[in-house]
Amino acid sequence: MKKRMITVSWLSLLSLLLILALASPGLTTSLGLQAQLTQLVGDNGAAVVVDGRGKPLVSYNGQKPLVPASILKIVTSYFALEALGTDFRFKTNFYLDNRNNLYVKGFCDPYIVSEELRLMAKALYDRGVKVVNNIILDQTLFTGYEIPGCTGTANPYNANIYPISVNFNTVALTRQKGRFLSADPETPTTDFLRRVGQRTAFKQHSLVNTNVMGQEALLYPGYLLEVMLKELGVRRTGNTVKLGQVPQGWPVYYQHANSHNLYETITELMKYSNNFLANAILINYSLAKTGKGSVATGARLINQELRQLGLTQTRIFEGSGLSLDNQTTAQEMVQILARFKPYRGVLMTPKTLNKWGVPCKTGTMPQEGVYSLAGYLDNDRPFVIIINDKPHSGESRRLLLNLLRDSL
Repeated sequence: MKKRMITVSWLSLLSLLLILALASPGLTTSLGLQAQLTQLVGDNGAAVVVDGRGKPLVSYNGQKPLVPASILKIVTSYFALEALGTDFRFKTNFYLDNRNNLYVKGFCDPYIVSEELRLMAKALYDRGVKVVNNIILDQTLFTGYEIPGCTGTANPYNANIYPISVNFNTVALTRQKGRFLSADPETPTTDFLRRVGQRTAFKQHSLVNTNVMGQEALLYPGYLLEVMLKELGVRRTGNTVKLGQVPQGWPVYYQHANSHNLYETITELMKYSNNFLANAILINYSLAKTGKGSVATGARLINQELRQLGLTQTRIFEGSGLSLDNQTTAQEMVQILARFKPYRGVLMTPKTLNKWGVPCKTGTMPQEGVYSLAGYLDNDRPFVIIINDKPHSGESRRLLLNLLRDSL
């Protein structure tokens, strides 16, 4: 019995030494908290909390490079807001030639939903457009429409981004009596939508990205605009929606500024974790910085800015968190959150606060075992939780959040 008691004592001592090794000097974290973090997070995860002035409160594996998933949207949003400003509005230009051909030139407005496209059509009508020959879409602002991390499936989060996109380049389908119809009351049923339904493995209700239509997907905004102009009474003398380029030097007939500013758009981005919005915002950031729009350019510029801030372990390849090549550390993410504080209202949606109780952003890639959570305890103290371990689940984030909130 005595020998067994000695063995147990040595095991306890070794456990205590391990916990002491995990605890960083000067932190106010208790040994009990560190032990629980070890159990909940494991080797392939991290948890960091700092106070409102940046003083460390908890640091577990804070310097370990990890895949962040969708909390990366905070990084993209921060640099876009800093470069463009909260009231930045996405633009779309319209031109008319002397044969009533309507040209549309896109500047990567990601928030052209059907309601916004109707506003465009109405503005054209109110400005005197009563006859339209052909509709010509200028999609030449940038090329390279695919996003790193997208798998090429029909899932909505894999949609390409074009200079002119509508409804996040997705169609909402339903089928009634064998006929494909729009499942969105704001979006008219078009022949294009029916062809999407015929090409996809279709269920009763489905949201499908337009990649399945190849190059014709670039014409999707024109098809919808054609119907909306017709509904207003605009007469068509032609029957073509096609791609083309606005001749150099033509005067703008109408420039549409989106009814949502950048701050409002990012609020929606965070609420729905919309990958399309995130990467389109990254493209607009690169346009503002260089005049050239691409995900690769935007990622390169943000990586440069991160290095200038001394954040050497964070690197991005796209702006949404889809790519497994994206990397950060919990310690660097809390530093970004500290800078993001003036904009933290975008994380305070009722949906988020009701679910988590704090302003935050989640990241979830269950097949890869990536679960993350980043935000502010008591609306002030930045915290980051990142787990890269398949045995875990999304519930681990809630347990860790409760642990941090109850312990500090």
